Amino acid sequence: MCGIFGIVTQGPSENLSENQIKSVFQGLSARGPDDKKYYSDQNMEFLFTRLSIIDTEMGMQPHFDTDKDNITIANGEIYNHREIREKLLKNNRSFRTKSDIEVIPHLINDYKDSMEWLEIIEGQFAIANWNKKNKKLILARDRFGKKPLFYSIIDNSKLIFSSDFITLLKILPNKMSIDNEALNYYLNFNYIPAPYSIDTRVRKLGAGEYLIFNGGKIIRKKYYDINQVARRSMGNSVKNIKEAYELFKIHFENSVQKRLLMDVKYSLFLSGGLDSASIYGAIMNISGLAPPSFTIKFEDAKYDESEMAFNITEKFQGEQKIIKIGGNDIIDNFKTHVYSIGEPFGDFSTIPMYILSKNSYENGYKVSFSGDGGDEIFGGYDRYQTSFSQNRNLKSYINALKINNENMGDKVESKFKIFETKDMVNNYMLYDFKTILEGNILIKSDRMGMASSVEIRSPFLDRDLVNFGISTSSSFKISNGLNKILIRKYLEEMGLNFVLDKNKRQFTVPFDDILRDSKISNKLLNNLKFLEKMDKNYHNVVSEYMSGNNKYFRNVRNIFALELWYDIISNEITI
Repeated sequence: MCGIFGIVTQGPSENLSENQIKSVFQGLSARGPDDKKYYSDQNMEFLFTRLSIIDTEMGMQPHFDTDKDNITIANGEIYNHREIREKLLKNNRSFRTKSDIEVIPHLINDYKDSMEWLEIIEGQFAIANWNKKNKKLILARDRFGKKPLFYSIIDNSKLIFSSDFITLLKILPNKMSIDNEALNYYLNFNYIPAPYSIDTRVRKLGAGEYLIFNGGKIIRKKYYDINQVARRSMGNSVKNIKEAYELFKIHFENSVQKRLLMDVKYSLFLSGGLDSASIYGAIMNISGLAPPSFTIKFEDAKYDESEMAFNITEKFQGEQKIIKIGGNDIIDNFKTHVYSIGEPFGDFSTIPMYILSKNSYENGYKVSFSGDGGDEIFGGYDRYQTSFSQNRNLKSYINALKINNENMGDKVESKFKIFETKDMVNNYMLYDFKTILEGNILIKSDRMGMASSVEIRSPFLDRDLVNFGISTSSSFKISNGLNKILIRKYLEEMGLNFVLDKNKRQFTVPFDDILRDSKISNKLLNNLKFLEKMDKNYHNVVSEYMSGNNKYFRNVRNIFALELWYDIISNEITI
């Protein structure tokens, strides 16, 4: 994992100043604490900070192809780089390191103008490649949106990109320009989806997308779309639960095994839920060793799952650290929440994720495993069964998830082009995968992991496992009131039956007391400076909630997060 930043131009342009270079490196330092590199050539500057995971001695970027026409920097990991390297060596390609990223400029050279090389690589990544002969920039992001990439185009002649939103803002000319459509999405869903950002000058590259900037022209396309997987799989799904489970086990353990390849120590974030418990079992089954684990213990018992996590590690005599947190820990890390994400973000379970990551790094682990994606592919949320029993179509399902009263079903469905199959429950999952997973859940794991200099690996977000999952009938995932049937079968086989008896709890934080009683909440919610600046009146909503109407909890939490963002960011960025 690393931090990347770059500027490319289609004509003469001044390079970054020394102060700007220092600012960029400072902004990317948590993403890459081990080393940094500034590289420039005609019409381009690349800045790179490194968190060394593979080939820790020699894997510094940028990397080049044999002729040094292609110059690559990337944030992330390519899990199948060894197989790719073997094929490239047979084609007389030479390598100077064992780094996973070094295969990319060679692939780009071999495929010339084709972007099919993206279909070959597996991993989590944000890639930038500059071809100095053709003066062409390629930006690409992994299939599911694990690694972020922000960019801004100035006068169709300059493109600036960054792993970090605030780092990019500090380099852009002029003040921030609020995107009202992005703000509307935020107020309804608590996050801002790609391609939007809170600033009209900045866009996000979406999951499974690439962008080409050449001669002042921009091409932006998808190379992977889970909708297409859903279309192709209609009528081709497995026929019975036995076959479904056998395929699940093969794909799941293959995914875990790929992610165990590294040159540093790793840990596991163990919540006590089914997903992280299954990863624990898979690592045990593959390596024969219980992975070191970190678990959050909330002071409020309603949110606490640490007892089950303790039972898992006790059974297998695994090393575990339990970290106790309460409301003050949440408040103390508000600035980390804001600076690490950069945009308004209403989900404060970022902070327990940050505390887990920080403890992992401080104990010598640069990589941690997490269960992201298991719910959205294998039927983890109770709302799937509830919505199915109420015979909700996709539009009504979307409207049931929104926070404000605005009817968003038609707008969101058309914007994200959700493909509806005859399997209604899979449609719900498909929507969550394309929106909530990318726009909310993966934001938490990437930004909070990177704020602590920890790479988070998610075995459920593997290309083959996801493709299998979305093409499998929901009847093999949810049945007779039980969710995650395939994961449950795996836990039974791994000797973790006792985990199956617990009810699912979302990884969230006790926030009601903070909103009602904290000094910072009183300060922000009594004024609503940002919303008033945007001519939006939400005082009645706040008053209703403060009077005891819990119906407005999510609304007020979102409003608080927005005002918190403005209060902190406006000290550094002109809005």
